Amino acid sequence: MGRLGVIALFLFGVGCGGGDDDDDVAVDARPRAVDATADVVDAEVAGDARSPDATPAGMVLYGIVSGRLVTIDTTTGDASDVGAVGLEITRATWDEGSGTVYGVYDNTIAPKLATIDLCTGAATHAVNLTIPGNLIDGFDFEAASGTLYASVTADGNYPPDHRTEQLVTIDPVTGRSTVVANYTGTLTDGDVLLLDLPQPLAIDTDTSNSTVTLYDLSLASAAATNERTTGPPLTVFETVHQGVIYALGGDGAIEGQIVTLDPTTGVPTAVGGSHVPADVAALFSAPACAP
Repeated sequence: MGRLGVIALFLFGVGCGGGDDDDDVAVDARPRAVDATADVVDAEVAGDARSPDATPAGMVLYGIVSGRLVTIDTTTGDASDVGAVGLEITRATWDEGSGTVYGVYDNTIAPKLATIDLCTGAATHAVNLTIPGNLIDGFDFEAASGTLYASVTADGNYPPDHRTEQLVTIDPVTGRSTVVANYTGTLTDGDVLLLDLPQPLAIDTDTSNSTVTLYDLSLASAAATNERTTGPPLTVFETVHQGVIYALGGDGAIEGQIVTLDPTTGVPTAVGGSHVPADVAALFSAPACAP
């Protein structure tokens, strides 16, 4: 399955642009001020179901490339530098409720949570994580409930266990996790979670078979249904940005390109960027820097 540090990633062309701490260490866990609620587009909410268009204006597609935070042009796939991250972040997601970008670092060792400053790129330790095993793959906030979800190893550490077969919620303040359940059906490796969609998705990227398999995901039970397998393969870096799934091509004609992904069929469409595979650590959507 798609593994961190093993899958061929890509190295963006960068343009011009702008330690184990104890759990109870007091930290300012937020980046510089980000106005995550102003200019909300169609922010109608019916019960717990958030409108799929209820996304703040001024959102930006970000990546972490060669240890630096970059912004990504969604029309060309090109990247512009923001600044050095400082920690080895392997996953990142934006918490719309608090306006905080969280990232995972020290993955496969003793995973920890950090916050990322969108104005400087700098990551700051937030809290040690208490999870089953020592590996996090899928990692995303579900905006309607304000809950952070992750796919983790359930019955062993990496290595040798490389399958993240269990869905958990994570409290970003305490770092403690709560098990939802093991994934059901044929989903045995939750490489990617895409939760900012009308129908949340889990994705298994299998580099050994050069396939990508999408599942409709129940956040209440971890039931994975409506399996559909496609190709060419992607890396494990996908995110929802302005209602569209953006991903990083992993092989074949789309290798190293930013692509969009059809959530129904899983078919990718190239956006652009002919990049050398290497060194990408995260892809996520968040507001533009607001100094």
